[in-house]
Amino acid sequence: YDAQTRMQIPGQWEQFAPMIGSVPGQLGNDSFGVCWNTKDNCRFDYLTGVEVESAEDLPPTFTVVEVPPGRFAVFKHAGHVSM
Repeated sequence: YDAQTRMQIPGQWEQFAPMIGSVPGQLGNDSFGVCWNTKDNCRFDYLTGVEVESAEDLPPTFTVVEVPPGRFAVFKHAGHVSM
């Protein structure tokens, strides 16, 4: 994504949301949006995801991002992702 295409992120959530709760190896019920692989000019990759026990049973279309232990800003959002 970039500054012009970031408004497509809600569509990514709409595609992923029906899978929450049925992802192989899913731990808990929380879902996460992760900005990662940042590049110049406000370009970045965005992951809609859940925590999993292991990546070995995930579908090949899934991407795995390992978040190392550390201090992170976590923002809880209860409304629609477009808000």
